[in-house]
Amino acid sequence: MRRYRATILFLLLSLILGVLAFLKGRINADYIVFLPGYKPGLTMQQIDNEDLKALLKVSERFSDGTQVVLILHSEDTFFLEEHVTELVKLQEELSKVEGLKTVLSVLNYTFKTPYFNGKTINEKITEDPEAKSLISADGKYILLNCMLQPTDDTRPILRRIESVLKNYQRYSPLVFGQVVINDSLFSEIIKQILVYPTLMFSAILVVFWLQTRSLKASLLSLFIPLLATVIVYGFSALLGIELNVMTVMCVS
Repeated sequence: MRRYRATILFLLLSLILGVLAFLKGRINADYIVFLPGYKPGLTMQQIDNEDLKALLKVSERFSDGTQVVLILHSEDTFFLEEHVTELVKLQEELSKVEGLKTVLSVLNYTFKTPYFNGKTINEKITEDPEAKSLISADGKYILLNCMLQPTDDTRPILRRIESVLKNYQRYSPLVFGQVVINDSLFSEIIKQILVYPTLMFSAILVVFWLQTRSLKASLLSLFIPLLATVIVYGFSALLGIELNVMTVMCVS
């Protein structure tokens, strides 16, 4: 038993740190990790970079949620009653999405001169400077500004918005905003953690098997690096080091 004591201790350490990595590991897909002076876990008072501190203060005081911008396109223009009806239906469905605070468009924006009569949109709206950010000059593009309720995880709200938009693919909906960028970064981090290492592991396993013609020997040669990765994750979680697009490369 003493002969395998070090091996058993190493396996127990790997198991414990693996559980810690799963329970306490944090993933941060926010753009803020790219800014100079950012350090995970620091409070506003502990940040040394004055520019970053000022940015966070402005965001905290004046931002009551996160915006998502939707752009719709119609070849026949949105001045036709048929498309306006669909637009009204879409805005009503989006307004019922859990986590969505408000939806602003030409339908409910308060212009000095009303352009929406409940069925159609007056073409004179394109001459109004206030409407330039909500509808294109040719009437073929419409913008909907969606304000999300403040939350730590906006991905479920984004999934609900995308689910609603599936019924309006005829308008080629495009979704923009920081939420979309963060969602893409989160997906990329997950790939860096799970997908890419798995592919590399499989490729190296095949190479080792071709060299040794022994599956056990091939698996054993990759077992130690795999446990080492688990240990790195565990210590990172233990030390409060979050995973973002810059630190996640430690896996590979």
